[in-house]
Amino acid sequence: MFTNKNLDEFKAYIKGKYVAIMGMGISNTPLIKYLMDLDANITVFDKKTEEELDKALIEEYAIQGVKFSLGENYLKNFVGRFFYYEYLCNAINKNRNDSSIT
Repeated sequence: MFTNKNLDEFKAYIKGKYVAIMGMGISNTPLIKYLMDLDANITVFDKKTEEELDKALIEEYAIQGVKFSLGENYLKNFVGRFFYYEYLCNAINKNRNDSSIT
């Protein structure tokens, strides 16, 4: 069985960590779900209001513990504790020869 050691390390590392997701666009919604499955403490920051975003998805994620800071002052609540995107990229890219995440 193939095991990606770096991905396993990442999964252990991210559990319980505070993660800031900047924007709730189409590319970040799967990331949010993935990190929820890994028991990260997620806060989503987006300039759009709840009415401008997928309200049902926000409600679904909120039930599962995701926090949101939305609207014009969305960065007001940014505390500075966030997940290092670079760590995820390095963990995923380490064993890839044909593509990479930047």
